[in-house]
Amino acid sequence: MASSVVSGLASGMDTQGIIDKMIQIERQPIDRLQAKKDTVSTQIAAWQTANTRLLAVKEKIDTLVKPSTFDAKTFTTGDDTLIKGSANSSASSGIYYVTVNATARAEQQKSQGYADTTSTRVGTGKITITVGSGAPKEILVTDANNTLEGLKNAINNADAGVAAAIVNDGDATNPYRLVITSKTSGESGAVTVGSTLSGGTAPTLSIMQAARNASVTLGQGEGALTVSKSANTITDLIPGVTLNLQKDDASKTVTITLENNPEEVKKAIKEFVEQYNNLTDFMNQQSKFDSASNKGGPLMGDTTLQAIQSDLINRVFSPISDKSAKYIMLSQVGITSMSSDNKLTIDDSVLDEVIADSPEHLKRLFSTMGTADSTFVSLSSAKAETKETNTGYAVNITTAATQTRVTSGVAQTSNLGQDETISVNGKDITLSSGLTPTQVIARINEFKNSTGVTASRTGIDGTGSGDYLTLTASAYGSSKVIKVVSNTSNGGTVPNNATSGFGTVQIVQSSVKGEAGTGTGGVTTSGSDFISRITAGVALTKTIGKDQTITVNGKVIALTMNMTGQQVADKINEYTGTTGVVASRTDINGQGTGDYLTLTATQSGSPKTITVRSGVSNGGDDPTDDTDGFGRNELVVGSSSGESGTGTGTIGQDVAGTINGELATGRGQILTGNDGNANTDGLALKITATTMGDLGKITVSKGIGALFSEYLDNVTQAKTGAVSSSKDLLTTQTTSIDEEIKMWEDRVTRKREFLVTKFALMEGAMSRLQGQGSSLSSSLASASAGWRL
Repeated sequence: MASSVVSGLASGMDTQGIIDKMIQIERQPIDRLQAKKDTVSTQIAAWQTANTRLLAVKEKIDTLVKPSTFDAKTFTTGDDTLIKGSANSSASSGIYYVTVNATARAEQQKSQGYADTTSTRVGTGKITITVGSGAPKEILVTDANNTLEGLKNAINNADAGVAAAIVNDGDATNPYRLVITSKTSGESGAVTVGSTLSGGTAPTLSIMQAARNASVTLGQGEGALTVSKSANTITDLIPGVTLNLQKDDASKTVTITLENNPEEVKKAIKEFVEQYNNLTDFMNQQSKFDSASNKGGPLMGDTTLQAIQSDLINRVFSPISDKSAKYIMLSQVGITSMSSDNKLTIDDSVLDEVIADSPEHLKRLFSTMGTADSTFVSLSSAKAETKETNTGYAVNITTAATQTRVTSGVAQTSNLGQDETISVNGKDITLSSGLTPTQVIARINEFKNSTGVTASRTGIDGTGSGDYLTLTASAYGSSKVIKVVSNTSNGGTVPNNATSGFGTVQIVQSSVKGEAGTGTGGVTTSGSDFISRITAGVALTKTIGKDQTITVNGKVIALTMNMTGQQVADKINEYTGTTGVVASRTDINGQGTGDYLTLTATQSGSPKTITVRSGVSNGGDDPTDDTDGFGRNELVVGSSSGESGTGTGTIGQDVAGTINGELATGRGQILTGNDGNANTDGLALKITATTMGDLGKITVSKGIGALFSEYLDNVTQAKTGAVSSSKDLLTTQTTSIDEEIKMWEDRVTRKREFLVTKFALMEGAMSRLQGQGSSLSSSLASASAGWRL
C-alpha cells in the first residue's frame, strides 16, 4: 500500500498540500450532501415540534368537546364552619338545605395512669385488637417491649387499624396514659381490645370517646330526610356533591347553592385559543422568508404544512352542519380573527353574555350532541367514523338492559336474633342483633359504593315489595357480579333466628366480558354430605373446533383443537389435585352418561366451591364452534362453610338492538354501533328503556370542537397521520443521504490512495533521475578533467 505521507523532497513541491487541495475538491459533493442532511434534520425537528403543538391544541379542544366542561358547577355554602364541599358536573343546579346533627367520630380508648413510660412493666403476652368486623390483630409483648412506650410502638408497628399515643393528663403521681384511636371513623370502626398480659401492670382500657356516625338531615319540615354516615366526607347524599362536615350544630340549617360555573367554561375557551395561536405562530415561522438573512423557515414551501394550515383555518371558521342550533360559528360567540396571521381573538363581552345566557347552546356549538325522540335514549359518545344526521337514526331494542340480582331464600319477618356478618362482594358488613329489616337494608346500603350493590325489600322473586332481602347490582349488564355469604345459617339448628336470609351458602351470579355462557350447578346430598357440581349448558358432540382455555377454580387449562369430549375430560382431570374437581361426561342434569361436561368436587361434606369459565363463547357469533360448553360466563356453586343456605338470582342482561338498522353491541345500558358500520360506527347510545321495541330516532350533530379534535387526531396519528408521514419521508431521505455520503467517502478514500501512490511514484522517479543526473554529471566532470590533462 502506498504511503499516505509524501515528502516532496525529490521534487521540491508541497505534494501533501497538493493532494489535500485535490481531495478537498473531491469532497465538495459530500459537503453538499451533509448540508442537505442538516437541512432535513432541521425539518424533522420542526415536524416533531409541530406534532407537539398540534397535540397541545387537541388537549385543549378535547376539554371543550366534553359536555361536562359546560356543566361545571360552583359550590357555595352558607356556613363553611359547619360544611365545606365541592360539586362536579353531574350535580344539578339548585338550593339544598342541610343540617349537621352530629359529626362522625373515631372511637378512642384510654388506659389507667402510669408513673412513667419506660420503667414500669406492663407484662408479657399478647394484645389482640379488632376494628369493626375486621380480622383480629395479635400483637406480641415480650421483655423487649414490655413498657408503656414499648407497647405503644408495638401497636403502631402492627398495622392494626388503630393509632397509639401516650398522653400526660397532669396527674401528680400517674400522669401517663395509653390512648388508642381507631383509624376508621363511625360505628363501623369500633375497637375491641383483648389482653393476655401477665407479670406486670397491664393496661385497663375504657372508652374515652365512643364511636359515632355522622347524622345529617337533608331538607326541612316533615318530609326532611335524616341519614347516618360513618365518615365526615359524604359523597352519596346529593348526587355529584361532596360534603365535608366540619362540626355539628343541630340548631342551624346550612344553605348549599349549586350553580353553573361560567369561569370554568371561559377558562377552557381561552386556553384553547391560546394554544391555537401558539400553533399558528409556530407554523407561520416555519414557512416565513427572512429577507434580511435571505433564508426561509425550515418548512417553507412544504405542501403538507400548507395543507394543515388551510384545513385548520377552514375548520375554525366554517359553520357546523346543525342549522337548527342557535350558534353555528365561532364568530357568533365572540371568537374571531381580525389579523392577517390568522390568529384568534376573543371579544370578552360577547363571550361572557353567551356563557351567562346560553351555556347549553354554547355546548352544542363545541360538542357532539344527540337529540332523541325518546327520553329513554341519550347520546353517550361518538367516534370520527360516526356520520352526522339531521334526519335521525332509528333505534330499535330487542333486549332491555337489566341488573344482576340475588334474593335471599328465607324471609326476614322480625328483628335479627343474633349478631351476623354478611359478606357482599368481598366487603364484610356487621349486622347487630336486634336490627329491624329496614335497618338491615340501611346498613348494607352504607357500603354500596364499595360493594356496587343496593339492598331492598322485595318478594321472593326479587320484585315488588315483601320481606325478602334482595341485592341488586348498581350497574347494568352481564359483567356485573354479586357474591354474598352470611356467617349464620338460615336453615340449621336455629331455623327461626331471623337472619338476613342468605345463610352460609355462597350465592353467586356473575359473568365476564363476552357472550353469555350457560350451565347449571347445584348441591346434591348423599346421606348427610353435600356434593357440589357444575354441568355445561351446551353439549360437546364433536371435536373442539379451535384452541381454547378453561379456568377451573383458578387453574387455567389449555384445550387444543380436535380434542374429543372424553379427551377434554381427561385433560381437566390431569389437574384434579390442584382444582379439587373431577370431570366426567353426563346428561344435561349432571347425571348418568351423555355429551355434557360435568365438574364434580372431589370432597363431600359441606358444599364446596366450584368456579369455571371458558375462554370462548358457547353461543356467540359461532355457536357451532364446539366449545367445552360453559362459555364465557363464570358459573359458581358452593359454600364457604356450614349448613347450605338458599337464594335465587338472575344475571343482568346487556342491551341489544340496532341503530339505523345497523348492527350494534350492548354493554350494560350502552348500545354501540359496530366497527365498519356505514353510518353508526362508534355511535354509543345509553338506553334506559325497560321494554323492547322502537324507540324513535336520534339526531347526531358534531360541533366545531368535535370536528376539530377528529381532524387533529387524524393528522397526528402515530403511523398514518400527515405529520408522521412527513417525518417518515424525511427520515428516509436522511437514510438515503447517509448511504450516498458513504459512497462518496469510499470514493474519496480511493482517490486519496491513488494520488498518494502516483505522487510517491513520481517522487521515486524524480529521485532516480536526480541520481542518474548526479552520476552523469560526475562522469562528465571526470572526463572533462582528463581532457584538460
